[in-house]
Amino acid sequence: MEIASTLNKPWLVIGDFNTITSVDEKKGGLNPLKISMREFNDCLNNCGLIQAPKTGLEFSWCNNRAGKKRILCNLDRVVFNDKWLEVYPSRGYKVGVRSISDHGILYGANAKIPKPKNIHFRDLKIFEEVKRAVFELDPDSSPGPYGFAGWFYRYAWEIVGNDLTKIITTRFGSLIQRIVSPQQGAFIKGRNIQEQIVIDSELVNELDVKRRGVLLNGGPMGYFQVGRGLRQGDPLSPILFVIAEDLLRIAISRMVQSVQLQPMLSRNDIHPSHIFFADDVFLFCNGDKRNAKKLATLLKEYQEASGQIFNLAKSKCFIGGTSTLRKQQIASECRMPLANFPDKYLGVYLTPGRIKTQHIWNCVEQIQASLAGWMGKLLSFQERLILIKHVLSSIPIYSMSVYKWPQRALKDCEQMIRNFLWTGDPSKRKSVVLKLDKVCSPFEEGGLGLRRLEIMNKALLMKLWWKIQNNKEDWAKFFQEKFITKKRGLDWIL
Repeated sequence: MEIASTLNKPWLVIGDFNTITSVDEKKGGLNPLKISMREFNDCLNNCGLIQAPKTGLEFSWCNNRAGKKRILCNLDRVVFNDKWLEVYPSRGYKVGVRSISDHGILYGANAKIPKPKNIHFRDLKIFEEVKRAVFELDPDSSPGPYGFAGWFYRYAWEIVGNDLTKIITTRFGSLIQRIVSPQQGAFIKGRNIQEQIVIDSELVNELDVKRRGVLLNGGPMGYFQVGRGLRQGDPLSPILFVIAEDLLRIAISRMVQSVQLQPMLSRNDIHPSHIFFADDVFLFCNGDKRNAKKLATLLKEYQEASGQIFNLAKSKCFIGGTSTLRKQQIASECRMPLANFPDKYLGVYLTPGRIKTQHIWNCVEQIQASLAGWMGKLLSFQERLILIKHVLSSIPIYSMSVYKWPQRALKDCEQMIRNFLWTGDPSKRKSVVLKLDKVCSPFEEGGLGLRRLEIMNKALLMKLWWKIQNNKEDWAKFFQEKFITKKRGLDWIL
């Protein structure tokens, strides 16, 4: 393969590679060997090969077992170089259904996807509706709060017309926090996505403690059927969406308060039952069969009232604390596929118990992918230093704001960063270098101004702890009741 990569010709490789490129390409069984994934990725990068667009089955290999013994992997693939992509820009492959063999058949396929055309705001009907409303203003009326009468907007319409919707969105955005509940974390200034992930992760830890717990994870699809109003892409659309979706939150809260729906757990009358992030909905309740029926009825009524349709095929049902047969019965009642942890939510893996290296390995792979693209660019030491500071060091921040990273993952990341800094190759180590603590010192102390990942991880978790201590919203109160008591004081372990 290395010889073929030097010919500067279009070429393609297809077949069973008997290894995977990331932890996402295996489901079930033992954890994949990280050294095998790293060597395979290094081979692809050295040969200049990239993954071809894929359709069909997600996993090309299966051990044909059922239940917990079932293992799925993406062992078969098609990779090609840049020259091949220039000659065949729309070619990909499809993974067919497995029959006699435990491998799926790979078919050539057209992977070209037409891109939607952007429609200018002036071409939308809403623009004409806003213009008509403005031109109906009395031109000789008293000036508004900004000192402009109706005639001004007619005269300067070509200038101010495109800014009106943005002005409405800005004003509406200042009021949205009072209208939409704290359980909605998207499109609202001041709310943090990490807060949603933290409470979800902690409730996952509680899943097996209760006798029967069920979590439903999915997102509504569709649109509100209205005769007039804003179109998709307008800056006001997300705000109107979360306001309309808040009706589902009100209905769930009323059912919990009236004891029609039993929550999964309760701590001092704090019982998290739902988390929203845009159209992604995470529901928590007791897995009793009657609860499942009531929840299914509620979702059906919401669909009929709002015009939105929950995509049950893409939704998942997580159940703990009961037998396998009971889990299947509850999932069948909810009409959702039964799933197991770990599972990705908002870009982070959720799993019960302590976070292990494989749960945050996707961040390590992002660092590896960035380094692979920089290896052949003959970067100077100063250029590599800038890339480490402003690109590599920012990749794990999102995950570190939620989880304490294992030492193994921190060591692997810092080893790749150190090797890239001194040699330009993350896999080659320079024998004589400065100590990492010295390199990570401020400029004033003779260092290079880099940051140790472990220290950065602790700082982000301390910021989260400060929010828990000082926030008055339900997610913070839940952690306060669980980890902070009057007798024991702070029981939060970093």
